[in-house]
Amino acid sequence: MSAALELLASSPKAFHSSGKGGCETPRAPSLSPAPDLMYMFILCRRATLLVSGHKDSPNRFHIHLMSNVNSDAYTRWDLSAGSGLKRRSALLAFDLKQNKTKHKKGGCYNLTDNGLGHAFVAEIGSLRSLNLSLCKQITDSSLGRIAQYLKGLEVLELGGCSNITNTGLLLIAWGLQRLKSLNLRSCRHLSDVGIGHLAGMTRSAAEGCLGLEQLTLQDCQKLSDLSLKHLARGLGRLRQLNLSFCGGISDAGLLHLSHMSSLRSLNLRSCDNISDTGIMHLAMGSLRLSGLDVSFCDKVGDQSLAYIAQGLDGLRSLSLCSCHISDEGINRMVRQMHGLRTLNIGQCVRITDKGLELIAEHLSQLTGIDLYGCTRITKRGLERITQLPCLKVLNLGLWEMTESEKVR
Repeated sequence: MSAALELLASSPKAFHSSGKGGCETPRAPSLSPAPDLMYMFILCRRATLLVSGHKDSPNRFHIHLMSNVNSDAYTRWDLSAGSGLKRRSALLAFDLKQNKTKHKKGGCYNLTDNGLGHAFVAEIGSLRSLNLSLCKQITDSSLGRIAQYLKGLEVLELGGCSNITNTGLLLIAWGLQRLKSLNLRSCRHLSDVGIGHLAGMTRSAAEGCLGLEQLTLQDCQKLSDLSLKHLARGLGRLRQLNLSFCGGISDAGLLHLSHMSSLRSLNLRSCDNISDTGIMHLAMGSLRLSGLDVSFCDKVGDQSLAYIAQGLDGLRSLSLCSCHISDEGINRMVRQMHGLRTLNIGQCVRITDKGLELIAEHLSQLTGIDLYGCTRITKRGLERITQLPCLKVLNLGLWEMTESEKVR
């Protein structure tokens, strides 16, 4: 028995009752007999899992099961950077009754396939959420194990896992049929082939994750319009799609997305090849979007606002920061957008008081507006905006007034 395990077994002071549903909250014990140990233990309902390793070999974890450990009891596991698994003491407590994960600060940058492999050696049927964000040494090998043993998984966070490839997505598409949310932010090796696997375009190898509702592909630089075609054909239940910073997609790709009637939120932030033509495609399709972000798309201008008013008038949130829009575009949009709640037009330097007056006149349901860096507005325009009856959030960063214009 390891020194850490002996301490847990012999020291009742290492734990205290939370008083809620019989669960206990672990306290970090003193590891003076073995100061070189790293440890993580999970305790709930008299079930404890201890993962320990030596500082000279941080990925050689030893898993000890105490009391009546039932792996099927775990519903969420957070190993992301910041969750706590690190060389120094780190503690994770899982409150299963409230389905919440509590953790101390830390990071899992040293976690490898070998270390994670010790955790998944048998099927864990009830695990629903796994967060491996920024575990940069994790590769497709771990995804194979996850696909094999965590078939009930619904949420998988892989943001920043930069060693994942298309093969990893094939494994996910093969094993995780119940997946509803997948984050692949900055997984830069991924290409159209991998998205095809997810969307079931390679049925001979994998059925695909056809139940996906949320998909984040932010900063996946190798994706092209073909990926959007795969998504539109295979992922008919998709509700939220984040394509921000995907420089390889263009207006032609948005034509594919324009008929995804289930899609409610689309993020195209900093997609440099998106223009008024792409917004036209979205507006002329069968989309029922409630949220659209085209911030920092330099080719989006006033004509896009006319298209939005024509075909996307159900939007609740619209972000146009740093787009090439003016008061004229605002005039063409606001008359049809009465349900808009949030409008972000920060750094749109062509917007003046006239535009703010139009917003105040027609967007009476607005609860938040971003005017960060709108340097041509004055006290007069602000006074009109602040009269909006539902306004709760007003961002005025980088806005300057002369002394005589300052609002008192």
